[in-house]
Amino acid sequence: MEKDSKAIQRTLNVQKKNDLEALYGAKYVGEATDLPPEDEADWLDYIAEFERQCEANGRISVRDFMGDPLLPTLASIPALELHETLQRVLALLMENSIEIHFDREVTDAEAYRFITDELFEVEIDNVRIEGLHDIFVYSEFHPEGDHRRNEIKG
Repeated sequence: MEKDSKAIQRTLNVQKKNDLEALYGAKYVGEATDLPPEDEADWLDYIAEFERQCEANGRISVRDFMGDPLLPTLASIPALELHETLQRVLALLMENSIEIHFDREVTDAEAYRFITDELFEVEIDNVRIEGLHDIFVYSEFHPEGDHRRNEIKG
């Protein structure tokens, strides 16, 4: 009986893949034979929901995705409050499933400037699905040889 239900689920998964291909141009290469069909069905549902939201909602700036938070300018933050203010902004980003990886040391001032001046203007898919995160890496914006931004002290 269990074998029959797995075979039925595999057939349903093939139909889901065909639907995703027809609706969104998805391409599937090979067969995930070691993946349980129930897990594959969940994954295909996840992909379908992502594509549906992308199509319906388009793209949006990180700032607007977060609800256009009112944040103080870097120049207006007292030096002794900068670290705490940065931590609040990082927490707000995480609440909105946005992560930043600073893969090298930057000052609090540079991190805050990067987030509020650069990252907030980046466009992302306007999609909210539990477990889905937008992840940004600082060095992708400022490669190791780009020292212009690291001159800000904080």
